Amino acid sequence: MSELDLDNNGVIDYNEFITACFSKNDILSRRNLETIFRSLDKVNDCLLQENIGKIKSNEILSIFNQETLQTERTKVQNILTEFTGEVNFEQFVELMAKLANN
Repeated sequence: MSELDLDNNGVIDYNEFITACFSKNDILSRRNLETIFRSLDKVNDCLLQENIGKIKSNEILSIFNQETLQTERTKVQNILTEFTGEVNFEQFVELMAKLANN
């Protein structure tokens, strides 16, 4: 039970329950990753046409800002060193796969 309580508050909340219900492959499906990528990329869509299809490293790291996700944030920072300051969709998929396998 404690492995389900990701924030260690003694309660399995909705997000922790949903996470436990789905396998890693379901969560990291290409469709889900496309949705996440598009939501992060929408900021760039409004700014410069040349940025469409790329997200900045700091936008990816913004996903991991919660205190309970600091370990994952550190892992992401380490993986992001393999890429330039911007990541395209295929690189984002690679990054998430590496994070899931760490």
